[in-house]
Amino acid sequence: MVAQITDGTLTYIGIKTFGTAVEANPLLYWYIVAGGATLAIVGAKLFALACGAVLHLRAMHGVMALLTATYVAMSLWPWTVLLWLSR
Repeated sequence: MVAQITDGTLTYIGIKTFGTAVEANPLLYWYIVAGGATLAIVGAKLFALACGAVLHLRAMHGVMALLTATYVAMSLWPWTVLLWLSR
């Protein structure tokens, strides 16, 4: 949950700082352009949290740990670096 909320926050800040073109996920980019940043990000994060809940309920904790580590490396770290360097 923390990773998803953090990513949503960093994504929102990144889009407000650099514009929609900074979003690398083409599906999320399309949703942002079509419905606005807030709606698109909240929708994507709620979907991700629901998928995580299913994994948790199915006791697939190893998969969740692997996905979270990958997510931190591929999403949270790049946003953090980009936003940190833009200060």
